[in-house]
Amino acid sequence: MNYFATSYVPASTKLGKSLSSTRLSGLNLVLVLLQLFGFWSSWLWTWNQLQWGSEGFAPLLSLCIAIVFVTSQRIEKPAGSMLWLSFAIIGTSVYALLYRALPNTLLAILAVTSLGASLRSIYGAKSFSAATFTLLVLSVPLIDELQFYCGYLLRLLSAEIALPILWLAGFPVRLMGAAFEYHGKIVAVDAPCSGIFMLWSVWFAISVISLINQHSARRHILVLLLSTFLIVVTNAVRISSLTVIDLLGLSLSDTVHSAIGLFCFIAALLPIVGWRKLWC
Repeated sequence: MNYFATSYVPASTKLGKSLSSTRLSGLNLVLVLLQLFGFWSSWLWTWNQLQWGSEGFAPLLSLCIAIVFVTSQRIEKPAGSMLWLSFAIIGTSVYALLYRALPNTLLAILAVTSLGASLRSIYGAKSFSAATFTLLVLSVPLIDELQFYCGYLLRLLSAEIALPILWLAGFPVRLMGAAFEYHGKIVAVDAPCSGIFMLWSVWFAISVISLINQHSARRHILVLLLSTFLIVVTNAVRISSLTVIDLLGLSLSDTVHSAIGLFCFIAALLPIVGWRKLWC
C-alpha cells in the first residue's frame, strides 16, 4: 500500500518536466546553430592553419574523436545539462566580446570548447570529461604557436638535462644557450628537437586512452603531467645521442634521424601505458 503511495507522481509534475526539457533542448539547438555560423572566422582560420601548419590534419582527427564520443553516448536524462549550457553561453559571450582583442588561437579554443559544451548539454554523454576537453583543445592547430612561445624554453631545458648525460658519455661539452661547444665545434639544438610534436602526440594518445576508460579529471591531469616530464627527459636523451653522433663526425640520413625520434617517443609512452595503477 505504501509503495503505491510513495511511487505516485502527479501528471502535472511529469508534464512540467517534459515542457522544461523541451525548452532546454530547443535552446541548445539554437545555440549550436548560432555557434556554427557565428564562429565562422575561427573555423576558416583553423582550416587554413591545417593546410599550411606543421601538424598537418592531425588536429582534425582529435576533433572527430571528441565529437564521436560526445554524440554517441546519449542518455535520457542528462545530468548537469544546465551547467554545460551555461558554460557554452559564457564561452560564446566571451568570444563575441573579446573577438577583436584575443589572438586567433585563443578564439579557436573558445569556439571549439563552447561548441563541445553545447553538444554535451544536448547529448548528456558521460564521456565528456577532462579528456574530451583536452582533445577539443588539441583539435586547434597549436604546434606552431607552442613552438614560437615555448620551443626555445624547452630546448634550453632539454639541453640542460642532456649536459650531464654527455659528460658521462665522455664528451665534456660546454653549454652555450641551446647549443653545445666541444673543442671549437658547435652543435645546436634546433627547433624540431624541442619535443613539441612529441608532447602533442603523447597528450593525444593519453586523452584517447583516458576517454575510452572514462577516467576522472584528477587522474587524467596526473597522467598528462607525468607524460610531460617523461617527454622532456626522453627528448634530452635523444638530443644527447644525436649530439654524440654529430661530434663523432658521423652523418645520418633523415630516415635514421626520424627513427631515433620515434624510438624515444615509444620509450616515453610505454611506461605510461604499461603502468596499470594509473589506468585502473
